[in-house]
Amino acid sequence: MKDLKCENATKVSEEDIELVQKKVNYVFPKEFVEFIKENSGGYPACDCINIDGDIECVNNFLDFQEDGYNYVVSIYLSNKGLQVHGCIPFARDAGSNYYCFSRKDNRILFWDHEECDEFDGPFIVCKNFKTFVNKLFCEEL
Repeated sequence: MKDLKCENATKVSEEDIELVQKKVNYVFPKEFVEFIKENSGGYPACDCINIDGDIECVNNFLDFQEDGYNYVVSIYLSNKGLQVHGCIPFARDAGSNYYCFSRKDNRILFWDHEECDEFDGPFIVCKNFKTFVNKLFCEEL
């Protein structure tokens, strides 16, 4: 997995991550846990990703500390559609759409709040977090 630099990130402890996992009843993949320990709430320098020919952005990774502005547990619990479709959010774009793990198989999904709800589910982005990070690129000006 390539080294992804994030601005304004905070470090979180194993205990913070374990608390989130307990509250959402999901164990995050090992490579994500190692990443988020150093990058909670961070804004990636290379923030573009191609999803089926559309260029989307990753504004920031969600916070894994309870007092964080984009606390992953609050976002998950306040969105019934995420829960119904087994989506565990971990990052968001500028429009408050979410990048999520599939509870079923850890695939990365994109939850577009204008197109997804309790009935219509998310789009598949890629097979795992490592692939997700490797697909991120910097948009050239």
